[in-house]
Amino acid sequence: LELLVVADGHDQDVADFVSRLRDPRARYFACQFGGRPAVPRNFGIRQAQGEFIAFCDDDDLWHESKLRKQITLMIEEQLDFTFTACRNIDQNGNPVGDSLLSDFGRVNKSQFLLSLGAMITNSSIVVARPLLNKSGPFDEAGSLRAVEDYEICSRFLMHSDAVGIREPLVGYRVHVGSIQPRTISDWMRSQAHIQSKILANGSASKLLWLGRYLRVVYWAARVGLGRLAHKETARPL
Repeated sequence: LELLVVADGHDQDVADFVSRLRDPRARYFACQFGGRPAVPRNFGIRQAQGEFIAFCDDDDLWHESKLRKQITLMIEEQLDFTFTACRNIDQNGNPVGDSLLSDFGRVNKSQFLLSLGAMITNSSIVVARPLLNKSGPFDEAGSLRAVEDYEICSRFLMHSDAVGIREPLVGYRVHVGSIQPRTISDWMRSQAHIQSKILANGSASKLLWLGRYLRVVYWAARVGLGRLAHKETARPL
């Protein structure tokens, strides 16, 4: 096991924390500031020596048995790509709501692309090195700043289905500092960038691309109409 802590630009507090662990398996790295998650993730991949690669964003939490359960499953079943269910947590690590994210037993490419997101959470992923090498690194384009994990999953799924553990082994932090889209217009822009990328990377046929496009339009219209109806009912008589 090796733990690579990569700062997007130097962070002395984090460097000192890792040093105080006094564990040779934990190493701190500072990459050139990129302002988007793909940059430190790719830096960490280049430094990693392991046969399996796992990701954990700095605001999320892993259950202590997460890696053991996933790696055991991958070795026993000869799998290249796994993920786990996740639970939303607040700033203090307390569960938010009862519903689970990424609560699926198996996900194929078509299911994933038509889902528009949230089927596989980045901090739950473990991928085998050969599949990662075959698929290529995270796309560091600024237009994919909040959705580069979705794009790389689309490439993973070109070669292998993803097998899920339906147990919440990751705490997904919900907070105001998240880079996820917050408005319908932001979400539409990110979806437009994804549509362009999945056609370019070959993960979506033209028919699948069109099906996904129609789902984007449908959900945007549904959310927009829902907000309009809410405003109408809230208007004083």
